[in-house]
Amino acid sequence: MPRRQREKPFVPREITEADFATGVPEEHGIEGEEGAEQHPPAWTKAELIDSAKISPKRFDTIRKAARVKGPSHGGLKHTFSAMDLIALIQRAGSGTFNQTGRPTAEAWTELLEASGMRMPETISRERRGRGE
Repeated sequence: MPRRQREKPFVPREITEADFATGVPEEHGIEGEEGAEQHPPAWTKAELIDSAKISPKRFDTIRKAARVKGPSHGGLKHTFSAMDLIALIQRAGSGTFNQTGRPTAEAWTELLEASGMRMPETISRERRGRGE
């Protein structure tokens, strides 16, 4: 019986300061006033844990599965970018995390939308860093 190939994980592209130099890029879905100084949205580990009502251990399990870098130990004030949050939402909602995954993904999607961003429908190969 042939071995099943593992699906390659989503690898988000980092949002850089250059992306925000001339305003907010359309591809990130951030809405803002023209000419206003925009800062990329970020959330702390504590905010993400509190909004999803999950334990820090469950959060770190989802974070590691999504291959998102995090604090070396504890680090409730460690911040996660919008692209990190999108990767976390996709992993949590993928079905791997049975009971807590979907509610966690929904809570984090609300946080993302409250910041003025929207969850992308699909992630292209170029955004994942695998342009072919």
